[in-house]
Amino acid sequence: MLERCMQCGRCSASCPVAPLMDMPPHQWVYRAKNGDAKAVGQAQAIWSCISCLCCEARCPRGVKPAQIAEEMRAASGKVVLLEGLSQHVTENMPQQLLVAALRKAR
Repeated sequence: MLERCMQCGRCSASCPVAPLMDMPPHQWVYRAKNGDAKAVGQAQAIWSCISCLCCEARCPRGVKPAQIAEEMRAASGKVVLLEGLSQHVTENMPQQLLVAALRKAR
């Protein structure tokens, strides 16, 4: 799926929290696509993603930056599986992320 990304930037333009991120969605897709997953995993941006899926809705090629953020959070080793939830969350997760995780668990 990452190979389809043409770096148009629509995902970053539609992201409500992109201005607050150290690495906007189109950059983490680019880095993941080019094998620099370590930089993506160390970025605070994956923890800022609120999983609103605006990036996925606007992508003309069907790339899913929010899914990449979720996978990187899960792979970072800083996650805990809450009882009854299929989503991974951190102890100090922003409220928006917790709401998004609960919404997706339904």
